[in-house]
Amino acid sequence: MRAFHSFSTKPLLKENYNRKIDEQIDCIITIATLSCLQAKRLGIELVLHTDDLGEKMFGFLPYDNIYATLNKNRGHERFWASGKMLAHEAEPLGSVHFDMDAIIKKPDLVKLLCESKQDLVVEAHEYYPDVYDYPTNKLIEQVSTFPFLDMKKYRKHDALRCGLVKINNQKLKDMYIKGYWNIHDQFVQSNSQSLNDNMFTPDIVVEQSYLLNLVVQHNYSLQVIFGHGFAHGERGGFTAKELGWNHFMSGIKFYLLPRLKEQLKKGKIGYFEKSQQTIKEIIEFVKSKI
Repeated sequence: MRAFHSFSTKPLLKENYNRKIDEQIDCIITIATLSCLQAKRLGIELVLHTDDLGEKMFGFLPYDNIYATLNKNRGHERFWASGKMLAHEAEPLGSVHFDMDAIIKKPDLVKLLCESKQDLVVEAHEYYPDVYDYPTNKLIEQVSTFPFLDMKKYRKHDALRCGLVKINNQKLKDMYIKGYWNIHDQFVQSNSQSLNDNMFTPDIVVEQSYLLNLVVQHNYSLQVIFGHGFAHGERGGFTAKELGWNHFMSGIKFYLLPRLKEQLKKGKIGYFEKSQQTIKEIIEFVKSKI
């Protein structure tokens, strides 16, 4: 199975979600080390799309290849999925993207992903409650055109968790990437003040909700691996534990960091030490540039 990680350092150079830059560097390098080593243990062909600073951060890891694809990332730093879009565009159809804060622990999930032929295969379905109304409404109201969608049918509260994504349909892939950048550009041009808020997360809509609405409105086939899928009535047949999937989303990764470091110490010899030395060097390098 060919899979890819993506990492743009543009969001990293800002304090996001009230997390200091050194905290973010420590956390992502630690988890990415675990993620990469485990994928290689399972025989996954794993490549990384990043930028020059990202190559300094992750160059010690045993990726099959590292591409400087994201040097050309023009996305605003609040749009953390912009690098992922460039990586999707660079990868062949059917490659599997999984987030660097996620770990595939069992071959069962690799087998399922290899065999999945639906137009879109994703980690899970998400339902955004009222707490997300403000950013969601702000995007939907202030972006004049969502490409390829009938806004009268837009399902505001529904979205897909995109920690794991496989796209098997070229037309869907092209629409998704083109639409993402169209929405990004319109929003950045008209909402510069909102983008100063380090808690604001526009990709809740632009990456996740937009993708689901494309699938639903254009009748693409969808496989939701974990939990319940609302679009088309799909029901994921597996739990994360059954297939060996750990996704350390949002703030949980910071709380679990000491435990993840202990896990890394018990892994492949030398990588804990390499990761800690790299963390120290990158923090010093970044602080010297700010």
